[in-house]
Amino acid sequence: MFETRIIEYLNIPEMETYISEKWSDWGRETFVTGRCIDQFAAVTDNHQWIHEDSDRIAESPYGARIAHGLLLVSLIPSLLPDEPFEMSGYRVRIVRGVDRLRLPSPVYVGDRIHARSRIRAVYAARSGKGTVIERDIEVWSSSGGEKPAVSCVLKLQYF
Repeated sequence: MFETRIIEYLNIPEMETYISEKWSDWGRETFVTGRCIDQFAAVTDNHQWIHEDSDRIAESPYGARIAHGLLLVSLIPSLLPDEPFEMSGYRVRIVRGVDRLRLPSPVYVGDRIHARSRIRAVYAARSGKGTVIERDIEVWSSSGGEKPAVSCVLKLQYF
């Protein structure tokens, strides 16, 4: 374990010291359950049969129920590992964007998923309000093989 450094959210030079090609440790694991998939389908009104219809699923290229890709993306904040710093002084943190989103492999009911990240960029927000941190994110599944289930660049703005 590491000692957490506290960094003021406007201190871009200090945040830049965390830019790295090295991936973080893994965050916590969670199970993807059929109930979770059903609840996501209900909230988003996305009832595509590959996510819900156990009888018809044999017709799909996956052979079993899979999670919605956007469900996996929405779980990213809860899957990320602790970082060696804590941002201070900001009032709010928002998702500024998700770039280069890819969903290269499916996640099945009962799979365990976890995530890792690395900081790729830190800069002043174009609006002049706060700091943006870009992180490469990968979410991996216990049945994913050689490809992550989710790969993206997550942009968080602190102000």
